[in-house]
Amino acid sequence: MKKIMLDSNIFDDLVKREITTESFGNVQLNVTHIQRDELEKCKDESWKQELISKLNVIDPDLMPTESLVLGYSRVGLAKLGDSGLFEKLRVGKLKNTNDALIAETAMKNDLLLVTNDKRLKKRVKRLGGKCINLDDLLSNDK
Repeated sequence: MKKIMLDSNIFDDLVKREITTESFGNVQLNVTHIQRDELEKCKDESWKQELISKLNVIDPDLMPTESLVLGYSRVGLAKLGDSGLFEKLRVGKLKNTNDALIAETAMKNDLLLVTNDKRLKKRVKRLGGKCINLDDLLSNDK
């Protein structure tokens, strides 16, 4: 069974394209609290409800992030990390913090990260992680 981490940006496509978990094949889906937190920040209330509903329907396993970052992490849902990989993923930019937390968690748990963020995908692969976009996952071109 393939174990994957879904990035937050995947949920827009899951809702728009009405993608079901059966489309992924035999996989274990994972998220951190970061994905739910990002979906909860959607300003369009009806779209936010669609996104949260999709998250609840696919019912992924909740994993703690591998690093704890004040202002981003939730106590009890984050580990005290060494920050080495996290900082390489964040590339010194605060705006990359959530992406770095998600990617680091995927990499340290040997999960396939599924993201439509081309820059994040490139960083993860450069640092030795496994990463594809949603279309690749759906086409089984892994």
